[in-house]
Amino acid sequence: MADKTISTAVITAVGAALRDAVANATNVGTALQTFVTAAAKAKLPKTLENDTVNAIADAYAGDRWKDNPKILKSRKSEARALIRQHAYLSELTTALRASAHGACSYHDAVKVCRLMKELGSVGAAVEAFNTKTPNTPVDPVAKFTSAVQSFYQHVSAAKDKKKSAKLAALRAMCDALGIEAVKGAAEGESA
Repeated sequence: MADKTISTAVITAVGAALRDAVANATNVGTALQTFVTAAAKAKLPKTLENDTVNAIADAYAGDRWKDNPKILKSRKSEARALIRQHAYLSELTTALRASAHGACSYHDAVKVCRLMKELGSVGAAVEAFNTKTPNTPVDPVAKFTSAVQSFYQHVSAAKDKKKSAKLAALRAMCDALGIEAVKGAAEGESA
């Protein structure tokens, strides 16, 4: 159950404010300020119980996306990240704009709020946001092999009169290049 000191009307109002803020925040995280203002006006405590967070997320979602559960789940997850950090959201977006990133879109705000939950401070969240992870080098042979195997599987499943000839040509090409036409063929599957 949601926090007993927070009324249903307040939860609905804060959820509606978040809905309006997100609708206006497609490119700019500062539009979330209307949600922050509504949360402050409702005197929400800095730390909310999970039930309260879920109730506000439900109020935010309303009947939107009811026909698409994947989008509903994603949007409510984003909303919960913002709701949990409502007391720090202004500070987070301002710090992110002042950092090396130099901007704060809606999705940036969601990401930095998730980092804030994980790391516990505004500075650490913004620093983690700006830290780039090193790219893993791509193995072109592995990528090509995967693409050929995927194509082989596609041709194999297709209803095509020339399927046998296409598969034979693919096997011949794979043999010439020294790659397996079927994923897992090296472990005992036949190509």
